[in-house]
Amino acid sequence: MEQQTTFIPDGMNAFERNVKRVGDCMIAGILMIIFSPLFLICYIAVKREDGGPAIFKQERIGRFGRPFYIYKFRSMRLDAESAGPR
Repeated sequence: MEQQTTFIPDGMNAFERNVKRVGDCMIAGILMIIFSPLFLICYIAVKREDGGPAIFKQERIGRFGRPFYIYKFRSMRLDAESAGPR
């Protein structure tokens, strides 16, 4: 079976799309700076819990089937994936 992808036009021209992208990146950067103390507190709390790594790295499949890595604060035990569901 052939897979089809449908794109819905967003109504923006290239200039508007680029302005939106720059604005989105600027807002994301500002929010990262504002929330960085909270990120540090989360990092320290997870690290103190059991001494393992506080950041979890997982490979995911993105647009056009390209793999990418996602980084998250670890919220489960170190061996949670190998132990399976409980």
